[in-house]
Amino acid sequence: MPDPPPPLEVKYSETPETEEVPRSAFLFGCIDIIAAYPAGGVLAVQATSSSNLAARVAKAKTEPRLAVWLRAGGTFEAWGCSLRGARGRRKIWGLRRVRASLGPAGEIEFSEMGEHPALGAAGGSAS
Repeated sequence: MPDPPPPLEVKYSETPETEEVPRSAFLFGCIDIIAAYPAGGVLAVQATSSSNLAARVAKAKTEPRLAVWLRAGGTFEAWGCSLRGARGRRKIWGLRRVRASLGPAGEIEFSEMGEHPALGAAGGSAS
């Protein structure tokens, strides 16, 4: 029987103001934001532009720590934001959401969540 995966480890380090934080400093390799809900549940989010969403999802699928996060009951979504609208017209923000889940063989799968409910079908205001 194989050894169980190591537990998730949260590391914190204080970076002096003179040092630049590397752009790849994501929690567990792919998490930008964590939200805890009073009714229960923890949501982790990878936020990016809509044009980069597919690349972020592909990277997250290969992250073994994300599979541990999902098995532990956490939720993970990748969010892609972009301005939308016809040329010469007012642009509005759109948010495309995809949610991760574990497939039958333990692989990470993503499914479309649609627009964020707080923004509605039209998105938020760009002004």
